[in-house]
Order: sequence, then C-alpha cells, then structure tokens
Amino acid sequence: MEWNKEIGLQAVQRMQERASCRVFADKPIPDETLKEVIQTGIRAASGGNLQPYSIIVVKDREKNVQLAELCHGQQFMGKAPVNLIFLLDHYKLSRIAALEKAPFTSDKSYMPFLIGLEDVICCAQSIETAAWQLGIGSVYIGTVNNAGREIAKIYNLPQYTYPVVILTLGYPKAELSLRPRLPYELTVFEECYPNFTDEEIIAGYRAKYGDNLRPFPGAESARERWLERFEQALLTTYSKEETAEILEEVVDRGGFETFQSLYGLHYHAGEMLESGKEIMEMLKEQGLEPFYMRDHMGVQPRLK
Repeated sequence: MEWNKEIGLQAVQRMQERASCRVFADKPIPDETLKEVIQTGIRAASGGNLQPYSIIVVKDREKNVQLAELCHGQQFMGKAPVNLIFLLDHYKLSRIAALEKAPFTSDKSYMPFLIGLEDVICCAQSIETAAWQLGIGSVYIGTVNNAGREIAKIYNLPQYTYPVVILTLGYPKAELSLRPRLPYELTVFEECYPNFTDEEIIAGYRAKYGDNLRPFPGAESARERWLERFEQALLTTYSKEETAEILEEVVDRGGFETFQSLYGLHYHAGEMLESGKEIMEMLKEQGLEPFYMRDHMGVQPRLK
C-alpha cells in the first residue's frame, strides 16, 4: 500500500482526540467491523513473535452484566455491546513445547511474564486505536485482575493463563471530552532523566489536576470514615507520629490534596498491597509463578 502523508497525519490527529468512553449507544458493532479491529491487534508487535496472549470476545448481555459486577460494579460494561478479555496465555506455548519435546519454563520465569504483559498491551492498544479510527469508543478495565479466580471458572481458562485487562467497546452515545494530561516537559525527556525540583513536580501535576482540594463529606460519620480510611493508608508509608501530623494538617485544611485522595481513598495504598498479594495467589493457582526463582534461590525448577 502506498504511503500517504496526508492520510497518516489525519489518523494521528484523530488518535490525539481519543478519550475513554463509558456511555454507549444502543447500537451493535457489526461482526465484520469487530473482526477487522481485532485482526489489527493480532498484527501488533510481539516479543520473539511468540504472541503469548488470547482474547475472549464477550457479546452476551448476561455475561457482560456479570463481568461488570466482577469488575467492582462498573455497570457500563454490562450495557456495552462487546467486552474483550485479554489473557496472558502461556498455555498454548506449553502445549506446542511439549508436542515438539522442547524445554519450557515460561510459567516460572519473570521475563516471559513481563514480555507477555507487554505483548497483551501492544495487542489491546492496537485494537483500541483501530476501533477509535472507525468511530468505536472504548475504555480499559484493569480490575479484571482482581477477579482472576472467577474469570478462570466462568470462561474455562486452562493453566498458564490469566486475565490482564478488558477492553470495553461500543459506539459513543455522545461526543467525548478530553481529560487533561501531564505537560509534555514532565513526560518526555531528551537523552536522560532530568533532576526535577519539587516546584517543577508540583507545577506539572497542578497543570493536570488543578489546585482544588477534595472536601470532606457533609455528614460527620462519613467524614470520620474517610479520615480513618486515610489513616490506614498513611500507615503503610509513614510512622504513627508522621501519620498523626498529616491527619492534623488535612483536618486544618478541610480536605485532601489530589494524591492524598487518590492513594489514600480511591487507590487505597493498603488495599493495593493486599490485592496484589491475592492476585499473586490467583496467578499461582493458574500455574504462573513469575517470581519463582526469587522465592526458590538456588533451587532448580521442578521438572514436569
């Protein structure tokens, strides 16, 4: 196909207008269109061209509603015409390795795990971009990681597979608005990582998020719950004395700074640690132990 700079620039500009979509029109995605965008993902870059991933296409409304509940109740997933479940998949590779009498340790190796995750995202992002070019909106759902055990049962996942991300697809019901991003200078560096000052870091994030505090809820009981939750998160990082000082500052200020709210309430620091532990356990149940050699220093992986 002959390269056309004008068409290419139009596509790039279209990509720069991309925004996540959570409200979908009651309009199905034609099968041929869906297959076209998925084929684009399959052509994405892959480490060693091994393609250690699989995609489950979910169109059934009841299953999509079930997925929404599993993914922390994100109801829009149940109303979307399609959800794509992207799996890290070393099962097929283990099968072909056994059939060809080749060695296989990808289930217990970190690099195949990491590269597999990268390949999943390369594939998913190519699909997301292709869909956007055809007028289809989407949003990524990462909380499927927390539902690995349930997903494995419902979708008959074999060993060495695990859900990494869901891409929810559908035609937008209304025009999408762009959300702010970090300034270019805080994201893209020439030749090496710069030595940022505190002021530069603060200015960059203020440019994205603004300078607004998240105020306490009106009800006293809710306010106390928020502060208790925030305290639990702080104790993952600060001493009791430091935590008490920070809580006092927050109370005097009458609200939370942006990242106090994000890491202290929404992406709760303590819950992130606990959920990570649970995900590692579910990965192990699926036969995937990317940190096996760290946990078994000097021990040869058990031969099958």
